[in-house]
Amino acid sequence: MIDFTKAKVSSTTKLALILLSLTIGLVSFFAYKSYQNALATYTNQAKERLQLATTLLKPYHDEWHDRFTYENKPTEAEYQELLHKQSHLAQKIGVEYIYTFTYTLPPKFYFSSDSASEKDIHDPLLHTKLGQEYLDVSHYLKKTVESGIPQFGEAQDQWGTHFSYLAPFESPKGVKYVLGIDLSVHNIKEDALKIFWHWLFFGSLVSLIGFVFAFFAIKPIMRQLDEKNTKLEIQTKNLKDTNEKFEYLAKKDSLTGINNRREFFRLSEEIYNTYEDIYCVMLDLDMFKSINDTFGHKIGDIALIEFSKILTQHLDDKSIFGRIGGEEFALILFNKSSEDVYRIVESIREDTQNISIPVADQSIHFTVSIGITKKEGNDSIDTSLDKADQMLYEAKQDGRNKVRFRGRMF
Repeated sequence: MIDFTKAKVSSTTKLALILLSLTIGLVSFFAYKSYQNALATYTNQAKERLQLATTLLKPYHDEWHDRFTYENKPTEAEYQELLHKQSHLAQKIGVEYIYTFTYTLPPKFYFSSDSASEKDIHDPLLHTKLGQEYLDVSHYLKKTVESGIPQFGEAQDQWGTHFSYLAPFESPKGVKYVLGIDLSVHNIKEDALKIFWHWLFFGSLVSLIGFVFAFFAIKPIMRQLDEKNTKLEIQTKNLKDTNEKFEYLAKKDSLTGINNRREFFRLSEEIYNTYEDIYCVMLDLDMFKSINDTFGHKIGDIALIEFSKILTQHLDDKSIFGRIGGEEFALILFNKSSEDVYRIVESIREDTQNISIPVADQSIHFTVSIGITKKEGNDSIDTSLDKADQMLYEAKQDGRNKVRFRGRMF
């Protein structure tokens, strides 16, 4: 059964998905920009219609406010005529409501809807609507009166979006009034959102089609690249393995796997002038030449390997040890007491004499002689090893399978 949670996504699919994501991101960006542009366009169109309506209505309202202010109020017939004219204008330019008020008197609304029916005129909900709009644009009204500059206003309520235009005028008889026109647009955002969704839908559809084509178009190319990458990865791994092998051979003894002479001295020199209480230990297998001569070099190699295992078992990670030639080994121990050092090397000596190598119908045993010295003053690593080697010589002279510690008796 395929474990899909661990299945690798092909390079082709990855690239195609990246391209698809980028494309959808661009489509979304342009869709949002088109939505913003549509809102700006509709808003500008609304403002233009409001300004046009103001220009066309001004002559009627000059007379209206003159007569209203000087108590020569229009008759009902004249009022209906004004409503009819405003209604006709509203239908012509697409303005839903036109209303005016003067700020020289308590605000009164004069309006027409696109139907200008009696029902509209006396509809309490419509009066409530206009009253609410007056409150919404009251701060624009104050700003218009104080600055003498026309003001645009925009409000949102339960009836929709309303763009208002307030323009200050003065009639021929000197009556100051503000002509306010309201353009109610119920679907401006809906229309803009339609454009947004159209952009997003068709853009995403094109992106998906492009994704499919791109997938199959680049699949052969990516397959070749994958094959080349696979070969390159194999070559890189082989090269890495080879380098690691060479690095290992450069540091380790090929037979025993412990540090070789070069690596031993490199590690020793790094710490020799850093720590106090440094002990140098020289170890040499006794009568090793006779083992090689009697049983062959293969058995001698086994003896070296088994002895290296003993060293590894008794030494910690901080100890430095290595094979420095033939059957000769060296240790560097630090941050330990002389008693601890002696205990460690004595354990190595005891375990070495217990090694048993089966050969035909007999077992081969061998021993090790050990010499120890503690670093004195400014002794170099070579000087200390020479002193330890002298102790090793004394151990050999004393019958072998002995431990000799320079300046110490245990």
